[in-house]
Amino acid sequence: MKKTITAVLFALAGTMIGRADWIYVNDPAVIPDNNSLGLTQTLELSGFTNAIDSIEVSLTLSAAGEPAFNGDYFVSLQHDSGYVVLLNRVGRTAGNSFGYADNGFDVTFSQVGNDIHTYQSGTYTLGVEGELTGTWGVDGRNVDPLLSLDTTPQTSTLTTFNGLDANGTWTLFVADVSENGEGTLESWGINVTTIPEPASLVLVVLSISVLRLLGSRRITGSSPKRAFPG
Repeated sequence: MKKTITAVLFALAGTMIGRADWIYVNDPAVIPDNNSLGLTQTLELSGFTNAIDSIEVSLTLSAAGEPAFNGDYFVSLQHDSGYVVLLNRVGRTAGNSFGYADNGFDVTFSQVGNDIHTYQSGTYTLGVEGELTGTWGVDGRNVDPLLSLDTTPQTSTLTTFNGLDANGTWTLFVADVSENGEGTLESWGINVTTIPEPASLVLVVLSISVLRLLGSRRITGSSPKRAFPG
């Protein structure tokens, strides 16, 4: 019974924190090659009652018939007053004006991942088609793609959405800004975590208190009875 009560308390607290399921857009579209106008797709969210605490974004780009180059892409996401640059010519440096030549992305962006702009400088994994995989931090370089370098400050990150209302239109923009190779936007998605209700914080504290109480009772009452006198 004690275990059941504790499990229910934690379940209630987890539910009230407001973590949503992933919401995806699966509408494959060819990305115009060497065209700064690119393409846009939108996602409408509704039903959120609390402000955004944090978000994650998924992105899948692949080649369309021939290899595309990761260093060609500029990708951004906008919602309300929030704006983040997910990709901006990854791998582009003062000594490499073209960026990385890997072929595609199947990645998740989070607020705590490593900078995707320089992913080849550390440990990374490519899929069977040469696409980058894993969880990464956004590029964040909010400058003209012709000027984006590894040394450019990251001024546009996922935290720009924190505190906003998640409901409404989210707009993804994707452009291939260098010639050769044509890519496809396969899918993208958003996972929103909202700020907890005050009551949920109380439940978390209550859950911890109950656990401590039950633990202390088990400790004080766990000594075996002696089977012999003295």
